Amino acid sequence: MFFADTDRHWHAAAGPGAERAADTGTVERRNCWQFDVDQSKMEAAVAAMSLPRKLWDGSSKSLIQLGYTRIGIDEGWEECAGVPGPKGKPTYHDAQGSPIINTSTFPDMKALVNATAAGGGVLDWYLNNCGPCPSNPPGHIEQDVAAWAALGFGGTKVDGCDVAKNISEWYEALLKTGKPFLLDQCDTGWPAQQQPTREHCPYHTFRTSNDISPTFSSVVWNIQSILPWIKPQPHTISGPNCWAQPDMLEVGNTNPPNGALQRWGAEACPVITHAESEIHFGLWCVTSAPLVIVSTALQDVHHRNWRSHPLRGCFLCAPLRCARRVSVCLCETHCGKWVFGEC
Repeated sequence: MFFADTDRHWHAAAGPGAERAADTGTVERRNCWQFDVDQSKMEAAVAAMSLPRKLWDGSSKSLIQLGYTRIGIDEGWEECAGVPGPKGKPTYHDAQGSPIINTSTFPDMKALVNATAAGGGVLDWYLNNCGPCPSNPPGHIEQDVAAWAALGFGGTKVDGCDVAKNISEWYEALLKTGKPFLLDQCDTGWPAQQQPTREHCPYHTFRTSNDISPTFSSVVWNIQSILPWIKPQPHTISGPNCWAQPDMLEVGNTNPPNGALQRWGAEACPVITHAESEIHFGLWCVTSAPLVIVSTALQDVHHRNWRSHPLRGCFLCAPLRCARRVSVCLCETHCGKWVFGEC
């Protein structure tokens, strides 16, 4: 994933007395490559992120120079070759509880971390995975974080699929390393006592929605999920060091992998258009949602000059051609009016 340093998003936390890292945003590779990811692709992505491109005003800057400094590996780095798990299948942890990296696809993870730093970026990891080889309870938080620190990662996305579901323990383990870090809580199913409050937010970003898909109906559905966290009354939860995240941006993801729409239950939906992408990006901006790019940086795309500001005009007037999303219908009645109901 590729996160953007936008001067209005995430503060990476650090141990007591350590200098805080800059505010950040991101780039994510899951919606581009799914599990088909390896070190060479990530190295090429880092190079592409560092490549200056001509902007609409005639200047040339790279995505990293524009602030998209965090590049993250998502699912697919692990190898299911560890001790037997709950159902007898191999896990991705060895007998000491250390995570097992698939060295056939990632032969030198530390070298990848160093190459990212040399290109001006920061490489983040993905833990408590949603892959095919779950761990034995209660998980291996200390060993996972020790590997994270030894490899030199700058942050991590912690999902909710595996067994280590105490996000506060992840946060405390990362603090103990003494390294600056960014913790992205990427699941909506954490227990109520781990939900963010003004007084307690043991992560820097937190997911408010289901996984997004590259369709406009999914965009509109997901943006609704952030509303309870940005309401001013009784007080706003989303803010510095605790940003609500309605999942990643689908801007530019016009050619999703084979089977991706089926996986999201959106096979009948048209892929997001350029006009809908303008609306999508604008909605994430006005709600201060983290800007997480998911389109591959390896493909050169046409840079279009968005008319003035992407939110110019009535930004909810775009036609909604696909209304079905999971078991709920989202229906457009007229400009800016949306109706939800059971399908």
